[in-house]
Parts: sequence; structure tokens; C-alpha cells
Amino acid sequence: FGRCRQLDRNRPIRASTKNVMVSPNGTPYAVWVDDRSGRAEVYLKYFDDSSDSWRGLGGSDQAGGISQNDGTTDWYWNGIGGLDFDSAGRPHVVWSHRRATGHIYLKYFDGQQWQQLNGSATHEGISEGKNAYWPKLTFDSAQRVTVAWCAYGSINGVYVKQYRAGAWEGLGGSNSDTGLAQSDAQVEFATVAVGPDEQLYVAWAAHRS
Repeated sequence: FGRCRQLDRNRPIRASTKNVMVSPNGTPYAVWVDDRSGRAEVYLKYFDDSSDSWRGLGGSDQAGGISQNDGTTDWYWNGIGGLDFDSAGRPHVVWSHRRATGHIYLKYFDGQQWQQLNGSATHEGISEGKNAYWPKLTFDSAQRVTVAWCAYGSINGVYVKQYRAGAWEGLGGSNSDTGLAQSDAQVEFATVAVGPDEQLYVAWAAHRS
């Protein structure tokens, strides 16, 4: 892999919102948003040493990508998200999708196709509305995936849910109406991490006039 490689060449598309991570087995992955399908969609490729090329997983590099958005979508609200891996090396991708309001969606690759976790990529997704955007994800040592995101509108807040026992649950009131940071300022850039003590840490930016 030791030199720069382009993921796509000479495509007349708009592309933005990149994330690059290395899987537990040392494979580089990239996830991004582009509008080749006519809508902002989320795409993923990994670098395959055997063919010395970037390749997709389960159609993740084809039109519609991972997200396969339905209807007209808003560029800004789609794809602001993250990429991470469980201990088995399976990629999980989270992004924001706007219909009437912003929703947080997540899919993972099970080795054959992209799957949801209990409705995490349909209807209101993980966030259940709240005009949600800017999600990030992480895993704890028990391999539970946690997602943090921002909300924008009448309530500006930061929210967190974790997938455990087959359901998405708020932690310590983190998915209440007020979330972690009810504010009159716009919030963005939410991020979440697990410390060596297994505690969850969430950070964000707040813009005040």
C-alpha cells in the first residue's frame, strides 16, 4: 500500500465528508459521500493487497452505495458520519439522512451484505427524529456499539445511544428530550470514545453569537 492511490479517477461528481480507518487486520478503509447517483450517498472502499487496488464490499462502491437513500436528499445532511470496526473486523458505518427531518442511520457488513441493527437504517433510524446530524460511533470491550450525534432546531443537544441486548438504548438520560447538552447555541462535531476504564466520553462544539 506504500504509495498514494486514488479511489476514483475522472468522475464528474461532487464528493465530500471523508473518513479513513485501518481495520484490526491492517486493511485501510475509506468512506465518503458523493452524488454519482443524483443524490448524496455514502460509499466505502478498502485496499486489497492481492489485486493492488481499491475495492467495494457488497456493492458499497456502486451507485447508491451503502446508504441507498430513497427520495430527494439534502447534500449537507447526508454522510456526516463515521466508520469503525468490531473485534471481528466487520466495518460499521453511521451517517445522517434527511427526510422531513434529520435521522441517524447505521449499517454493518456481515461478510455477505450490509445489514441493520434493529431498524438502524430505516424510518427514523437510531435517533427517532430530533433533527439529527453529525454522528460518530465507537465500540467498548464487550463489543457494544455506541453512537453519539447532535440535534439542531428548537432544541440544540447532544445525544447518545448504545446497542445492547438487541435494542438501542439511551444511557443515563442521554437520549432524553434535553440530551447531554441542551443549549441555545448550535452544536456540532459530536464525537464519542471509550477510555481504558470502560467509561464513555463524549465531546462536541457549541457556537454562540
